[in-house]
Amino acid sequence: MGSYLSAPTVEKATGMDDVKVGIVGTGRMATAHATAWTKLGLSVFIGSRDKARAARLASQYGCKGGTHAEMLAESNFILLCIMPGPDSVAFINSIKDQVMGKGLSFCDMSASYTRFYTDASRAPAPYKSHLMYMKDTLGDPSASWVKAWANVMSSSISGFRRQPMEVAGDAKAKETAFRMLTAAGFEPLDCGSADDAQGIEPCSAPFDRPERVRHPRHVEHNGTQHP
Repeated sequence: MGSYLSAPTVEKATGMDDVKVGIVGTGRMATAHATAWTKLGLSVFIGSRDKARAARLASQYGCKGGTHAEMLAESNFILLCIMPGPDSVAFINSIKDQVMGKGLSFCDMSASYTRFYTDASRAPAPYKSHLMYMKDTLGDPSASWVKAWANVMSSSISGFRRQPMEVAGDAKAKETAFRMLTAAGFEPLDCGSADDAQGIEPCSAPFDRPERVRHPRHVEHNGTQHP
């Protein structure tokens, strides 16, 4: 099993000016991403239903903060750092009129098939992928979707605990995720298209997910029992 770098060097990323990171949420995963991408010099905007809370958090990290609508107006790569299932569905439904046809990219990093979530948080049948459930819920042909950062804790992101990272998605969003991961010193692993996202959605006991197909480098680094 691979080891983390204890004190990684973080330098400003170059050639990333076209990436405008929007963060949905204000929890641990959201603040971890705000920490990481702000340190790397990317444009970051935290969006929340609570504008004041988003603004307070943003002031801590040197980025912008405000409402979901304000975040979407200034971002093109949207990180869904919110609970899977009903919360994610509610957010997607609330933004349809604003984002339809604008070609935004969305990253679903949920781990709804782990023991930490209830059945209500998982994609309903016949879906086997939360990403595909969200993609179809939005129903925007111009949007691009990717599954990434689903197999790591928030501390691994904010602390730059560099490791292989499974990624599956549409070409545009996947290319951006690869660039971001590479800039942060992680090892992006190409696990296919958005339709293949069910293969990298984390699962753990007591779930039997034959759809889960761990990338060989993921297994080499994390072991066979890692979600």
